[in-house]
Amino acid sequence: MGESGSGKSTIARLLASIYRPSSGYSLRGSPVNDIKGRTAKLAYRGEVPMVFQDPYSAINASYRVSHGIMRAIKLHRPDLDASTRRSEAVRVMEAVASSPRRRCSRSTLRVKCGQRQRIGFAQALVLRPKLILADEPVSMLDVSFVSDSESHG
Repeated sequence: MGESGSGKSTIARLLASIYRPSSGYSLRGSPVNDIKGRTAKLAYRGEVPMVFQDPYSAINASYRVSHGIMRAIKLHRPDLDASTRRSEAVRVMEAVASSPRRRCSRSTLRVKCGQRQRIGFAQALVLRPKLILADEPVSMLDVSFVSDSESHG
């Protein structure tokens, strides 16, 4: 929490290892800025995913809702088979919204801003992370995501 311009987003990006710090910080006693290599960075980002403030730039509109969630599972939980990946995608969509099967098959072009923010949370939750970094986590949420599916369901 803090005033606008106080550095909240910058700190979140540093913790997410998106920005490289000029001096170190550690997670569970291991220096985060010493993480090298794709495998180590991928492992860290699976433990500490980021949900970005702008869901329009964070979610690729060329794909269905399920694509980003399934890709996250495939990258960070490669031990799961295709059937389990699909079950996990539905599980996290149930955690963030109703009618998960319908939502997962929808094109992201047809998804409203607040709904995209929930998809970002689903992508993070599916990793079963130790910590989720969220930049302005509720600023774009849309209550119609739940009520829309219930009223048209």
